Amino acid sequence: MAQQPPHVARLPDGTLGALDGKHHPTFQPTREKPHPGTNADNAPARTDQEDQAKAKFSRLTHTTLYRFITGHAFTGEYTQRFYPRHTPDQVACPCGSPIETVEHVLMHCPLYLDARRKYLFANGRPRLFHRIFNHSERVCDVLCFLEETGACARPRATWDPD
Repeated sequence: MAQQPPHVARLPDGTLGALDGKHHPTFQPTREKPHPGTNADNAPARTDQEDQAKAKFSRLTHTTLYRFITGHAFTGEYTQRFYPRHTPDQVACPCGSPIETVEHVLMHCPLYLDARRKYLFANGRPRLFHRIFNHSERVCDVLCFLEETGACARPRATWDPD
């Protein structure tokens, strides 16, 4: 019979198991202190800002953010990609732009200019689109923008693609 490693032993019920303080009086498991910036389960520590964001924004706003990030927001671009038989009105932005995209909504659409200035500008200038999702503080700004505007949270109209 092969030798068992020192941390494995035959338990009282006849099965093999890890030695812990209950089955072997000399073995006391040690628990390493978590690394700074993590919790005891080794998951990244949550910041107060992330906790506030969870409590501050609706589920619909969080869902819209995830849809923006994954390319599945209710925009004309999404409609064009997944419903090939569409009309130009179904992909156009309500502001008159020929196609509604996530970038258009966040950076250019005149319908959301006030909210964009309030949340997505830095030092009086718009942030660059590719940097909006780079930092948790900027993501919170996008959540504020989405919460206030309700942009792309729901389809504009239901339609049968057939």
